[in-house]
Parts: sequence; structure tokens; C-alpha cells
Amino acid sequence: MQAVLKFYDEYYDDPDFKYPVKKRHAEDCQLKKSLPKYKDLLLVEFEQFRIEILKCKHGELFAAMATVQFYHALRISEAAALHFEDLNLNFKNSKESTIRICRHLVYLRKKGSKPILENGFKNAKGGENSVRELPLFPETFQTLNKVFKIHAKGLVFTIDGTALTYRQIQKVYDEAFMRAGLPYRGTHILRHGGCRHIYNATGDLAIAQQLLGNSTLDSTLVYAKRDKGALKKFISIGWDVHNGTQTQTLEK
Repeated sequence: MQAVLKFYDEYYDDPDFKYPVKKRHAEDCQLKKSLPKYKDLLLVEFEQFRIEILKCKHGELFAAMATVQFYHALRISEAAALHFEDLNLNFKNSKESTIRICRHLVYLRKKGSKPILENGFKNAKGGENSVRELPLFPETFQTLNKVFKIHAKGLVFTIDGTALTYRQIQKVYDEAFMRAGLPYRGTHILRHGGCRHIYNATGDLAIAQQLLGNSTLDSTLVYAKRDKGALKKFISIGWDVHNGTQTQTLEK
């Protein structure tokens, strides 16, 4: 019973246990009004978030993990499960560097329990489909280069050799979002933002699907969203081409 009360006191506002509203959601809650769901984390917002996360305890560690999670659109359970053996950093030709997503952590809902490491990225079907090898973005190469240790083995992101719990990561992320003045909470928003970033850069759903590791495009469409000005930009390009053609015709 003491453990239950301690957990409730840590996560909930009301000391009389009448209104079970989590502290991390309390500021957003309004009676009889559904909460807006923000799933459009922009690159500039991620950079603001990253600046704030660097200010926390073990900031460089969390910032490095967040960078890998965002640019490769990973679930937090996949980013936190990254091993040194999964990194192929080519220091002679950094463009050839790769990262293997082949493990994930299972976070049990029991307080005090340690994460369980399982093979394959989350929701993988097993076999060859449970491993994704991705080329590294320049940003992830640079951040992983800072934490890379020659001949090191085991988890990359640990505190004193211990795997990070979901509660630890969630707390750091939430506080960084709040300090940055951003309306986001939790960890999964970075996966949404990373997919949005690559999709808007390429306009290719198949590339976004490969990044996410989805088995169907329907799943990818949940994450892949175009910027609000994408249609206007596309039409503007059409006008540039049209006007250029007209100019060439008049010159002839």
C-alpha cells in the first residue's frame, strides 16, 4: 500500500485521490473538452528541444539518443536498445556509415522493474524482417561519434552501465519540451517528427516506409505528413516552369 501511495503522490496532483489526473497532463486538461493531439514536430522545434535537453543531468547522453531517435524515426524502445555492436562508423568515408536496428527494450509497467532486451525491432515479424540496416544521417554520425568507444560492447545509452527506464526518458523529454515552450509530451512524437522530416525532404512514401520499417504503406501514412505549404510550393514550381517555357517561346 505504501508503494501505491508513493506512486500516486509522485504522478498525481490531488492529495485526496478524487481526480486521477496525471501531473504531466494537468496543465492541458479541460473539463468536457478533448485534448488536442500534436503530432507535427518540426525540425526547428526538435532543435529547440535538443538545446533544452542538453541542460539536464546526463544531457549529452539524452540528447544523443534523441538525435538518433528523431533522424531515424525510431521508437524510444529501439533507440534505447542500441548497442555499440550495431554501429558501423566509417571514419575514412563517413557517408558509408550505417546503423543496425535489431533490438528493442520491453518496458514493464511494474514499478522498479528493469527493461527487458529482446531481439528484433518492435513489431518485427522475425527472420530477416527483424533487422533494419540504415545509412547514417550526418547529424547522427556526429552525435554517435561523440559517444562512440573503440572495442566497446553492450548498450550505448546507459547511466553507470544500467539501461534507461521509460520513466527516466519520459521525464527528461517532458521537461525539455516544457522549457522549450513546445506543446508536446512523451517520446513517440520524435518518431512522428523524424518521419515527417524525411517525407517532406523527399516526397517519397517508400523511403518513409523504409525508414519506419512498416510492412504496409497504410501504417506509414499515419506518420508521413506534408508541410502545410507543400501544395503551394509544388504549384509555384509549376508556374516557374510554365513562365520559363513562355519566355523561351517569346525569345524564339
